[in-house]
Amino acid sequence: METVDREVRIEIDIVECIFTINGLSIQRVDVLENIEKLEKQLLRQKRRLSRKEQNSNNSKAVLEKIKKIENKLDNVYNDYMNKCISVVIKSNPTCVVIVENNQKFLQKYYEFVIRMKVRCKMHEIEFKVLNTYA
Repeated sequence: METVDREVRIEIDIVECIFTINGLSIQRVDVLENIEKLEKQLLRQKRRLSRKEQNSNNSKAVLEKIKKIENKLDNVYNDYMNKCISVVIKSNPTCVVIVENNQKFLQKYYEFVIRMKVRCKMHEIEFKVLNTYA
C-alpha cells in the first residue's frame, strides 16, 4: 500500500473573505454582506459620537453601541477563520502550507496563522508558511 503525500496549500484573504485551498477558491458572500452591514453601522455610530459632548450620558450610550458592533464584527471574523480551519483539518492532510501575501488586516491574518499552527500541532500535521513577497 502506497502512502500518498497530501499537502494542502492555503491562501486566505481576510478582507474579501476569499479562502483558497489547492487552487480552489471559495468566497463567502453572506459573510461579506454581514461585514459590510456591520462596518456601515460602525461608521454611522462613530459619526454620531463625534457630534456628542464628551463624557455625557449620550456619548456613553453611543460608545456602548460602538463596542457592541465591534464585538459582533470580531465574532464574524473569528467564526469565518474557525470554519476555514476546520475545513482544512477535516481534509486530513499530511502537510499544511500557508501562502503569505501582503494583507491589509495583518492582525487578523496572523491570528489565523497562529490558530492554524495550533490546530495542526494538535492533529500532528506538518505546518509551513511561504512568503510570496520579499
